[in-house]
Amino acid sequence: MSVNATTETKPAASFLDSTFKISERKSTIGTEVYAGFITFLAMSYILAVNPAILGDIPGMDRGAVFTATALAAAFATLLMGVFGNYPVMLAPGMSMNGFFKGMLLSGSVALVWHEALFGIFLSGIIYLILSLTNIRKAMIESIPEDLKLAITVSLGLFIAFLGLKNAGIIVSNPIILVSMGNISDPQVIIAYISIFIALGCMIRDIKLATFISFISAILLTVLADVFMGTNNAPLPETIVTAPPSMSGSFGAIFNFSGLTADKMFDLLFIVVIFLIVDFFDGMSTIVGVGRDAGIIDKDGKVPNARSALVADAGGTVMGSVLGTTSITAFSESGIASSQGARTALRRLWSLACS
Repeated sequence: MSVNATTETKPAASFLDSTFKISERKSTIGTEVYAGFITFLAMSYILAVNPAILGDIPGMDRGAVFTATALAAAFATLLMGVFGNYPVMLAPGMSMNGFFKGMLLSGSVALVWHEALFGIFLSGIIYLILSLTNIRKAMIESIPEDLKLAITVSLGLFIAFLGLKNAGIIVSNPIILVSMGNISDPQVIIAYISIFIALGCMIRDIKLATFISFISAILLTVLADVFMGTNNAPLPETIVTAPPSMSGSFGAIFNFSGLTADKMFDLLFIVVIFLIVDFFDGMSTIVGVGRDAGIIDKDGKVPNARSALVADAGGTVMGSVLGTTSITAFSESGIASSQGARTALRRLWSLACS
């Protein structure tokens, strides 16, 4: 029995190794699986935050945005994993959805939500065309070596800043931009303890440092809720349900009944702005994570760049059709490369977790 199992396992492992170049990039299947799980935990907040942001826009349904967010992220992730083989995950960009909401609610543009999403769709098409040519690849490879190193460092600092902000360790300050949070807040105390646990595990060279600190944070949160009453939210009635319908958002961008000539300038504005932001946001993340993972070589060449860029652009096109804002490479992908992920097997495992 064990012999047969071993015989069946070896071809499977060999297939994964040859397909995703695991050994070539000096990684292991276990490392990729672990990094994928950690990355999913780091990015899963987008499933709640994106609907919360876009759901405030008149006409956009939170449930439909939730389903569109999940499907668009899965589609783009699958493209990047299968064809790009980069340890980079994609989902609706946080800065883009906030900017999108601000434009519509402030009246900066005279467009309704599905007309504005059509502008994002057009920006994705242009982005896709650029990705199919050598223009964007040439731009990536023309970035100076020092700037590529700076992008990698800034990516890590940005992730750390987001983590400290979400944990409440730092808060906004109108005078000095940021200041220390309330250290007596149970959430902040739990965050500090989790950080020290992770640092201790890293000093002791324990590979599961991130996972151990994550589990400790969950346990401490549960204990704080039980003994201190920090969470008064009711328990959910059901654990698993079918995803909400997208009937109100799927394909809504192709409704041109209200798209008059006087709205063309606003539509062009959205196309240009989101093209520029998506263009450079995706480029910086791919370069930063690729550099950290050792995929980009010393000469600055980006292997399989076209497939990676097409996945980035294709995600934006699909996301707008489904009913969400631009899909972009997530900076949280740097967490995976810091855990030793070097291939897209980590991305596909993250997709399976979701």
